[in-house]
Amino acid sequence: MSHNIGNLISSLRTALSASDGNAGRLTLTVSQPPAQPADNGTPRAAAATAETQPLLLHGSGGSVMAQPAAAVAAAAEAGLAGLGSGELTGQQAVAQAAPEEGSIAAAAEQHRLSNLHSSVDLRAVALALERGLPYATLLLFLFVSSHLAGLAIFGFLTYVLYRLNAVVRAQVALKQDRRAGPLLGVAGVAALQVLLSLAALHRQDVAGNLVLAGRARPSKFWEVIFAVAVCDTLLRYLAVLLKVCVLLAMPVDSTARFRRRGQVFTAVEYSCALYRQLPPAPLWYHFFSSAAGSSFMATGLSGAYLLVKAQQFFERAALAALAVQQVAVRGYGGTPSAEEMQEAGGACPICQDAFRAPLRLSCGHIFCADCCCEWFERERTCPMCRAAVGPANKKFKSKSDGSTPLFPTIF
Repeated sequence: MSHNIGNLISSLRTALSASDGNAGRLTLTVSQPPAQPADNGTPRAAAATAETQPLLLHGSGGSVMAQPAAAVAAAAEAGLAGLGSGELTGQQAVAQAAPEEGSIAAAAEQHRLSNLHSSVDLRAVALALERGLPYATLLLFLFVSSHLAGLAIFGFLTYVLYRLNAVVRAQVALKQDRRAGPLLGVAGVAALQVLLSLAALHRQDVAGNLVLAGRARPSKFWEVIFAVAVCDTLLRYLAVLLKVCVLLAMPVDSTARFRRRGQVFTAVEYSCALYRQLPPAPLWYHFFSSAAGSSFMATGLSGAYLLVKAQQFFERAALAALAVQQVAVRGYGGTPSAEEMQEAGGACPICQDAFRAPLRLSCGHIFCADCCCEWFERERTCPMCRAAVGPANKKFKSKSDGSTPLFPTIF
């Protein structure tokens, strides 16, 4: 197309150079008369008529007539032919691009189909879940209706435990302002819940399961779950009773005593958690031994359960030993000598005052005992050098707020 337009421009330049050399700007006007009918009645082409028409050139010196009309017409025809061929070329390009796009889409579809075995169609999964939701709802309704009494008992016991736990934590946070009335109320409600549960579930021998001497051994899966959950819930009620006794027996009149009571709460909680690992073991051991179809399978399942249970028990035993050791040691250090206090400067680095009940940590730094109390509730390191001065077990967490877990130990 650009080549044809160049031919047209060169022809125009040739026509202008053949005319008078008038100076100034030139304006090219091509006059084309109306189409005249040919001999057969059809109009003639505009290019054929333009062959006999002169070119009128307007300039600053006047108007001149240029006669190379045949050359200009030929160039115009060449330009129009070039434009036409350009249109055809563009259409051909679009026609050629369409199959290419179709081939790309076909290749993408083939790639998707070839990789179906190695990928997951999330839409299909979501659609399957949506279709199965009504049936799952029916099964859930059937389960709830079949175990309505057991679920109601467990839900009620858990809700009451949640309320008692909130009261105990609030009284612990009051420190020396704690009141004996709410604590006695918590103790009474907890004891009443334990007695009523033992009386209502005497056929399941819950009392025997609490002391590892139960005779009733359920053989169905959901019956075992219920027996273990109720037994563990009652043990948590007993843990709340122990913490209420600690609150009543250990009044707080200083920061050191508050920290000491927090250590006792931690020891009580970890000790109760250790004992709570024991009652489920006989029930699940009997279930795995009787539920298996063969003696070989029963031995394997019950043995695997005992191995996993032993591992968890020893982990809890290590945590309980650290908590009891923390209470027995009465701190994370010892009493410094007069020379050590003089070398330390005679002032606590935290409060910048004279030492009050000085405590020398295992790293050698000396602080006031009260200044270290709140720090050791969050960290088990020295406030200055960050050396570890507490229990080395990362799973050991302080339970000084007096809280009791709400979730039971099932296995």
